[in-house]
Amino acid sequence: MKKVFLIILLFVSMKSFSQAYTPMNFDTSCYWVNSLNIYFGGTTCSGSLVSYIEKDTLINVQQYFKMTNYASTIDVGGNCVKGFNGSLFVREDTVQRKIYKYIGGNLEEVLVDFNLNTGDTLKIGIGHFHIDSISTDTIFGNSRRRQWYHTLLGGKQSTIEGIGNSINFPYGGYYGEWDTPYFQLQCYGKNGTIYFGQQNCTKTAPASLILLDKSNISLNFSENILTVKNNTEPFILSVFNLFGNEVFTEKTDDNHYSKDLSSVLQNGFYIVTVHDKKNKSVLKVFIQ
Repeated sequence: MKKVFLIILLFVSMKSFSQAYTPMNFDTSCYWVNSLNIYFGGTTCSGSLVSYIEKDTLINVQQYFKMTNYASTIDVGGNCVKGFNGSLFVREDTVQRKIYKYIGGNLEEVLVDFNLNTGDTLKIGIGHFHIDSISTDTIFGNSRRRQWYHTLLGGKQSTIEGIGNSINFPYGGYYGEWDTPYFQLQCYGKNGTIYFGQQNCTKTAPASLILLDKSNISLNFSENILTVKNNTEPFILSVFNLFGNEVFTEKTDDNHYSKDLSSVLQNGFYIVTVHDKKNKSVLKVFIQ
């Protein structure tokens, strides 16, 4: 009986793994457009998030691709931010059927795992999802496997072979209040062809990091380093997560202040505010 069970198990495993795999095959023609909804302190910020492959590079003797991401339009309301940009590094293992995101040192995070089957748990960043079914669908003339799972309010979502996740790709695991996704995939394109979503979906010119308020306080953020220049008086630095909770604060009279935010905060999006008695500046940053 044990031998029969092992043979069946081996057969199922071989069948699952022998199915044809459609790789992502990252190159500089790849881009993704997501609708963007962020819930911050009771205010809804909405717009679009565009991601594209900029170049390839070597990290720890592995080939990664630099993915640049920017919010092209975000409606300003309350503490919402007009725009942000950032980048991360991804790679694909076509043998293991996985896509990884580099998170520092020798560490990676799995964004896509097509080894998983019905009943397995898909872990995307801080999110854990139960795969309730797997289908093979024809999308724009191409046959692709999809892992289906549910979010609380985001409804039925999927990981799509050769395309990515229908929510929060490539960041993974960033969710609003009540588990509502921040990023919902609208389209994916490569080599001038749309392979998923809206046919008229195109990437637009990048939006720079934008200050919400005109101020004498100058803010700059690059490679996790926040630099503040204020030539007038002492100021207070406060950092909030996307739920509106203050996670870091510091008061200083240093008129050329510099801080590595990754030393005090986990990876993710944050709102930075700096104010003195007369001025206030706000910046959206992504720590990686």
